[in-house]
Amino acid sequence: MDPIGVGPDGPKDEYDCLLWPVMRQLEADASPEELCGFLAAELEEHFGHGGDAEGIASFVAQARAWFDASWKGTQFRLSGSAVEQKQTAEHPQPSLSQRSNSKRTRLRML
Repeated sequence: MDPIGVGPDGPKDEYDCLLWPVMRQLEADASPEELCGFLAAELEEHFGHGGDAEGIASFVAQARAWFDASWKGTQFRLSGSAVEQKQTAEHPQPSLSQRSNSKRTRLRML
């Protein structure tokens, strides 16, 4: 998803400000409608372009599927400058260091 048309030659971190808010909403099991609404509002307010509803809905579906397959049951919190991982008994996960590189790569691909 590239709603404001940054393109492959644009800044690689243009949408980084959306990463943690989207992850938190996925972690909280936000509905597709809630996620779409959040992204549309954020894109409009922060970037001055609301994006197209179909593109946002497609991204939300992909993000939800990715999150549910890879991260569901894992909670993260910022502690100083480090990110700590909390695992739930129902969803034990590999350590953050074991997963961080592959997960970051997958999220960038979305």
